Amino acid sequence: MNKISLLFLLQMTMLLAYGQSPEWIGMYETSYSTSMTEDEEFIWAGSFVGITRINKISGEITYFNKANAPLPDGYICTVESDGMNNTWFGTLNGYIYRYHENTWTILDTSGTLLTGGTIKDIAVDSNRVWILGVGGLVLFDGITWTRYTSENSPLPENSISALYCKEGVLWLTTYNHLVKVENGIWTLYNLPSSYYLSQVKRIDSDNLGNIWMLHNTAVRKFDGITFTTYNSDNTNLPEVDLTDMSVAPDNKVWVSASETAAYDAPIGGILRFNGSSWTQYDTLNSGIADSDVRVIVAASDGDIWFDTEIGLIGKKNINNWEYFNASPSHLSESRIVHMLSKQDGYVYVGTRNPKISGSSLYLTNLETWTPVPFYNELVHSIALDSAGILYIKGQEGIMVTDGSTATAIPDCPFLQTSYSPFNSEYAKSLLVIGPYDFWINYCDSLSEWYDPVWGGTIYEAFYGVAHYNGSSWTKYNSSNSPLTSNPANLLADSQKNIWFSTSGGLTCIDNQGLWTIYNASNSSLPPIYINQFAIDANDNIWFSDKHFGLYKFDKINCDRFVHPTLGQYNGGGTVVTDHDGSIWQKGLSQLYLFNGTDWSEINSNNSPLPMGNLNDLTIDKYGNKWIGTGFGFLIYREGGVITSSSAMPNTELSYRAYPNPFRESFSIKFNREYTSPRLVLYNSSGSIVYENDFSSSTIITVKRNNLKPGIYYYRVHSRDGIIASGKVVAI
Repeated sequence: MNKISLLFLLQMTMLLAYGQSPEWIGMYETSYSTSMTEDEEFIWAGSFVGITRINKISGEITYFNKANAPLPDGYICTVESDGMNNTWFGTLNGYIYRYHENTWTILDTSGTLLTGGTIKDIAVDSNRVWILGVGGLVLFDGITWTRYTSENSPLPENSISALYCKEGVLWLTTYNHLVKVENGIWTLYNLPSSYYLSQVKRIDSDNLGNIWMLHNTAVRKFDGITFTTYNSDNTNLPEVDLTDMSVAPDNKVWVSASETAAYDAPIGGILRFNGSSWTQYDTLNSGIADSDVRVIVAASDGDIWFDTEIGLIGKKNINNWEYFNASPSHLSESRIVHMLSKQDGYVYVGTRNPKISGSSLYLTNLETWTPVPFYNELVHSIALDSAGILYIKGQEGIMVTDGSTATAIPDCPFLQTSYSPFNSEYAKSLLVIGPYDFWINYCDSLSEWYDPVWGGTIYEAFYGVAHYNGSSWTKYNSSNSPLTSNPANLLADSQKNIWFSTSGGLTCIDNQGLWTIYNASNSSLPPIYINQFAIDANDNIWFSDKHFGLYKFDKINCDRFVHPTLGQYNGGGTVVTDHDGSIWQKGLSQLYLFNGTDWSEINSNNSPLPMGNLNDLTIDKYGNKWIGTGFGFLIYREGGVITSSSAMPNTELSYRAYPNPFRESFSIKFNREYTSPRLVLYNSSGSIVYENDFSSSTIITVKRNNLKPGIYYYRVHSRDGIIASGKVVAI
């Protein structure tokens, strides 16, 4: 039996008043929950991006995620309460959290027998925690860890699917057995053969001592001697995909069902079993908001709690239905597609179409949320003119809207094709120069031919660019212009020259209508396909070298800035310029910052960013970075997010860091004296490299010591909160 000591990577205390991190705001959207439980006071629901807690009496909702709580991993796989006011959470990346009286205890299992694998299930009893991970069954008693396998215990098989613990007795299921562990004695019961059933998804018990097990299309009851299966063959159970189960205090069995049906029965919902017949609650016969339900809890007070795929947590109290928003924003859909900042600090947030109802586009400053019509999930791009009028480019054309009425631009060039195999990948750009003055790329023609080798039809689209001047269109293609390859993205510089990227380089149409093509044969541009690019305040053009390095092109010289670590198998995503001239790139899971000298990376390990699913990036007038993901969006700003003009910092800084760059030391001078300031210094990866408390002073000095050359970020705290933040460069 292997025993090692407990390793706590993090142990933090978080009061309920713990606010959003000053540099991050997490507007995560919960599509549906992964697990749900109750304690005496709260309902707890885990999701891909955090935790929702609902007070059962008051209905007060609290959200915990990586932006406002000390959680290293936001992907919650399992949630369980132990009856002693402890709530336990298991995560995708092998963390176990315990929440008790406003305190989080975070356990990193990478140094334990679980070796950091996904936590699939948890069963808790008193001070013992049974954990089902990638490596099998592990018991933690608060001091030691013990792994149970078929080789060192009576466990019949290592293929465990579910755990359940009550009054000191552990129940678990394997492929062929139901197993009971009580006072160190293992009792095995052979599960009846049923090739058509999945492994057991959930175990629960009623007040009569029966054990209930959930399969994909049936439930089973074990009375200590006999197994009884209830399915569509011997009861009125609908042929739906059963997802979760909970037994109520009155011994009724409640089951959630998904719309992803097993036998083409699209209506799921929640079901109640009284021992002989089923009652189904769906959108056709009840007040349930959505029939796609993944988790369910029959609470001790008789209420039934469940999730929905539209971001709501529902409560059924007899015949009353009540819903709670499992997401902190007003969005009706979690998957962010477009983000666009306005000059006044507001940002458009566009999503996929909501599943049930609601808007797909909102205009927000986080204080107000205004739905914007005429937008759907088929929109390719959105843009604004100087008057704040919104332009929406979709598959059918271009709409112009002030938010209340919309006008379709007439005679819009072809933006899509009727051929279903065709993907209009290159017809998604929209560049607005002024009111009703804009440029687009469009599908100019389409060729097709049969490939006898592949055995199918090959489609090839040819694109052009088109200009609308307020009354008519001018189209440019390979037959009437120097255009030789498909235009991808369109931007304008400060002189209103039009630039677009192609597979053959860059093309410019100046404000006099003259064309210039820049490629590897006639300029210093490299011979690579240019897609996403950005234009800075000096009209330099920045684009990726496909390795998250960058090129800067000033129309004469092209300088390459190689990323120090990322190699040939990495790609470059959206490129955006910040107000200070630094360049941001969006990857699938990371943001890369280049300040002209040094590189920084923000990822899911050193920030609240989720793993994967970064979809869009925009920077508002305050320098806030709005990051769209598959689970909502986040806002980031070094030194603190600014959400309104009244919160703009004083242009006369109350502190100054000098010399910067520095060689031996740097100092921060304040315009007033602070009590016991504390300075924390981070490297470009977000790791703390120095921290120190200073006596009351108007000047604090940091010696270089062993700091390597590079960029560093500082933050100074006092009783007044964060009093200084910024970056310094060691040379």
